[in-house]
Amino acid sequence: MKIVTMSTLGTGRLVANLLASCQLLGIDHQVELYCDAAFYEYAKRFNYKLGIQAKVHERPSIALPCNVADWGSCHFMRVVRAKLDLLVDVSHPDRFEPFLYLDADTVFLHRLPQAWPGLAFQSDARDFEQPGEVCMGCVCCMAPARSVWLLAQEWIIGNCVTWQPAPSANYFDDQTAVNQVLPAMHRSFELLDPALWLNGARAFDLPQKPDVEPILVHANWRIGAKRKEAELRAKGWWLVSDESLARCGL
Repeated sequence: MKIVTMSTLGTGRLVANLLASCQLLGIDHQVELYCDAAFYEYAKRFNYKLGIQAKVHERPSIALPCNVADWGSCHFMRVVRAKLDLLVDVSHPDRFEPFLYLDADTVFLHRLPQAWPGLAFQSDARDFEQPGEVCMGCVCCMAPARSVWLLAQEWIIGNCVTWQPAPSANYFDDQTAVNQVLPAMHRSFELLDPALWLNGARAFDLPQKPDVEPILVHANWRIGAKRKEAELRAKGWWLVSDESLARCGL
């Protein structure tokens, strides 16, 4: 299974933390990192200087006019569209391989499970009791590939023309779309165990369940790369060293 992620220069330090966590678990060779031109050379340097084996691809559609794409902004919407374009490519039935898509602000804490559902999403619920909506920052697709491909096509064709920054009445991002489109398409899917696949609300705002070792933390529910990094550091989930970042110009 390949691990797919994407990053601009603005989230470069966060994705470096994700790559460092993959290297610690010996799964960095499974990573495919897609980045804009501004971050491409940094990503290759990170691979070379730190011995990380991720495959790095330049993808022009990810490019932004600036390095900041905070939630709800017009630049955030461009990143969302680029993510959906990427999902269309990696889930296309003609060239499909099982994949786990992750946003840049994720970090692995423990090894991946051996068994996977066919299609699963991280839960975006703010507690451990409610199932909540699906989160588009963590998507597992083993089979059928066509489900995600059709979903992504539906989001882009049906909704991208109406996307506007929050708090517009027409605000419509990938997560809003998937929670509307999945039921309409009658696609079966599962939610990953919320105690093992922590979103930001559960990771940072709630005590963790005893005797449970999370597999992954997603620093969503926090706006801004600096705040995400600060809270990951405070929890001991910042796994890339400052020296390594400095060596790579990040």
